[in-house]
Amino acid sequence: MAGDRCVQGHHAARTCFTAALDALPRLGASGLVPLVEEYARRYVEQGRSPADDDAPTPLSEEDEIWP
Repeated sequence: MAGDRCVQGHHAARTCFTAALDALPRLGASGLVPLVEEYARRYVEQGRSPADDDAPTPLSEEDEIWP
């Protein structure tokens, strides 16, 4: 049952991203298309989410963050 929900969720995400990519130019947001396409390629088409990525290593007090 959980696997079915995962497949349904993946299909829903792909459908939403396809609709968004189609609508963005009509809404005057063509500049967002490359960003949404990259996100879809990286996550949606792979059945992944940003939570699947490794978390960045936190900074320590010794890390210099200002030049």
